[in-house]
Order: sequence, then structure tokens, then C-alpha cells
Amino acid sequence: RSILPFGPTPTMTTMGFRDLTICIVGTHTSGKSTIGRKLAKLLGCQFDAELGETERDSESLVEGGHLHGDGSSTTLLSSSPPGQEEDWDDFLLKRECERDALFQDSKSSIRVVETWHVGNAAWYKLRQQKSAANTDLERYKIAISKHQESSLVVVVQLMLTSPSTMVRRREIDTDNRKRLPMQDDEKECHQLYIALQDSINLKKDMLDPLGIPLLQVNNDVDGDEAMEKILVDVLSFVQKRLHHQVLVASSESTPDSLNIT
Repeated sequence: RSILPFGPTPTMTTMGFRDLTICIVGTHTSGKSTIGRKLAKLLGCQFDAELGETERDSESLVEGGHLHGDGSSTTLLSSSPPGQEEDWDDFLLKRECERDALFQDSKSSIRVVETWHVGNAAWYKLRQQKSAANTDLERYKIAISKHQESSLVVVVQLMLTSPSTMVRRREIDTDNRKRLPMQDDEKECHQLYIALQDSINLKKDMLDPLGIPLLQVNNDVDGDEAMEKILVDVLSFVQKRLHHQVLVASSESTPDSLNIT
């Protein structure tokens, strides 16, 4: 109610959600986990954390390892977790598709997912550039397109105005430094900022061809008030997209003889 003082806390029923995936993307320290968890709590739905973090061994991370795979090495492009033969990005794609399938088979009608195929593609592209290897983003688009067969997808990108925000947040938050150890904070934060907040390529290369709506919101300001504003913006965006989807579906199901032109 503190987020939406003009009415009760929104739920899947009151907002009319059905088969919806809300993907939260953004560069390091942009607030994906915090915003994603709070949004999922508001909607009474599941939150799927970033697989790139949950699937790796947090105790084996080395400085700069995120540019080479699971974070445990700076010598391999994509080292795989124990017992896995495929490289790290292949492993994440496979696990993400498995998680998509679990959501589709569940009784849940909505979820909030962090990074997902959209963000994983950006990480994959960054690591491939590091080795000058060919980049195949098509496989991520295929995975998203398949998921769209059963679920409406919307993407929320949390934006930062400069890499200095990343550096500042890492200085005051030891968890950020532990989750992503760096050799040179300023240099690597700038690198991640360019790679993971390339909004033009995100729309052009990933979202526009699939007809996926994108909301970009700035999250430079810390504190509860700023966070509440973002949550209101996201909820409003999702409601508008659902309303648009209902109108489209209604139009497509209306006999031609009843169409008004």
C-alpha cells in the first residue's frame, strides 16, 4: 500500500495477469536483484535470480574471472562447472531454457526474472569479444521466441548515467565486490557499463525483432523513495502493456463484419 497508496497492494488477480515474464536487466550494481525481489513480492509471484550468480561457486571467484566464464579462472574463455562438459555460456543457456520450461509447466502465471536470456546474451557477447570469437546471438533470440509462444514478455532495463555509480556502490557495498571481484574497479566498471548498458543494440538486436516492449528507468539515486518511484513506473508500464495485449487479442478475435473503421 505504501507503493500504491490509492488502492490495495496489486495481485495477479486484481491486475489481470496471465502468462507474463517480466525480465529485469541492467549493468552491475544497477539494482536488478533488489528491484526484482521487491517487484515479485508486490505481485505475489516468484523471483528467478540471475543464473550467472546462483550457478557458480562463490568461494572460487577470482579477480577478473567474470570475463572468462564462471569466474573461477582468468585463463579460460568459458570454464564449465564441475561435472559439466559444455562451456559456461552454453551451460547457462541450457539451464535458462530448463527454467523457462519449469515456469510453463507450473501453475504460476507470472514471474520476475533477473537478467534472463536478454542479459545472458550481453554477457556472452562481452566474453566472446574478449577472445575475438564469433558471436551467435541468434540462439538467445530463438530461446526467447519459443518462450513467447506461451508467455507475454516485457523487459525493464535499469540504467546508470555513468560507471562512477558502479564504482561508488562497490565502495560502500562489500557484497557487490564479493559477487564480482575485479582487478581494476574503474577500468572494469567502465567496460561493463559499455557492454551491459548498450541500449541501442539491446533494442535493435534483441527486442525489436521479437516485438518485446522495453522500459528504461534510471536507478542512479539510492534510497527507498527512489526505489518506490521505480516500482510504480514498472507497474504502470506492465499494466499498459497488458491492456494493449488485451486490445490486440480482442481485435484479432472480432469478426471482420463487426470491425469499425
